[in-house]
Amino acid sequence: MPLMWREELDLFKRQYLQLQISLKYPSKECLKHEEFQQMLYSEVFSEDAMKWYPPQRYQLRVLKELVKRIEVSITDWEEEQSISDDLMNSFASLLTTTIPPEAVAAQEKSY
Repeated sequence: MPLMWREELDLFKRQYLQLQISLKYPSKECLKHEEFQQMLYSEVFSEDAMKWYPPQRYQLRVLKELVKRIEVSITDWEEEQSISDDLMNSFASLLTTTIPPEAVAAQEKSY
């Protein structure tokens, strides 16, 4: 794993956990690699990645933008570059989950 990948992943993960509105997403060069996408999934979005997660609405917003950026980063879809199935499954799961209204979510306990 290149050092640049680790640095970009760590920065993104820290900002994500701080619920920052404007995240510094990883570069296109990192995002287009399936290995990097797997690291993102396993360290940030998998069910076992963390003890406490950001609110679902925030997770969905971030993952939607991340998937969009991955799509833009892929230059040749024929060249075995694609979006990680695990990331897409997480995204689909969040899309199909009933997310409580903001007024209700604001009253829920958060960590």
